[in-house]
Amino acid sequence: RPGASAASSASLLPSRKIFVLLAVWWLIIMVVFITVQETAIRTGTQVLLKVAPIDPRDFFRGDYVRLGYDISTLNITEGDFTYGERVYVLLAVGDDDVASAAGLTKVRPSADDGLFIRGTVTETPDSWRRLLGVEYGIESYFVPEGAGMAWQGLRTSDLTARVIVGRDGRVILRELLVNGTVWKPSPEDYADATEPMQREIPPPPERVPDKQ
Repeated sequence: RPGASAASSASLLPSRKIFVLLAVWWLIIMVVFITVQETAIRTGTQVLLKVAPIDPRDFFRGDYVRLGYDISTLNITEGDFTYGERVYVLLAVGDDDVASAAGLTKVRPSADDGLFIRGTVTETPDSWRRLLGVEYGIESYFVPEGAGMAWQGLRTSDLTARVIVGRDGRVILRELLVNGTVWKPSPEDYADATEPMQREIPPPPERVPDKQ
């Protein structure tokens, strides 16, 4: 029936328009995200942060290194903070380019205050321990499958991360370093971690004949 066919085609037009609009919207978001990242890389400041691995594996997305930083736990003497609150950590950079926490504020610092990094409160102080937990969005670093276990074996090494801090305090994780050298794991470094464990299957128990 021509009339029914035309009506059916007309009913599909809004759905197609919505699909196209959603696709364009996501494309715009991706372009903006990439532009922001590239701008931060070009105009940001490179520093090193002291790190320590926490969790070697994400079973749902593959291997990754879960990172904790020296500036992830701050010892504070005053101030009230709430979970999820945005904070800004002022950074002091040493001669070795390693940055450490030099101050904490809830108000975004000005350019005259020096380098700062933006974070989110993940753990609040209590009455007997004035420690503030902060995350900066650079706590996960994906690596080749199995390499997370190799990173776990480097706990006693000098572990740092090279990051780029933007003018607004946002930070990008570029690479990990072990004893000052960029960490590039080779398959030989974690072959043992990716090999499946071979288990010997015991023979079936010997059958004892029934007593007559």
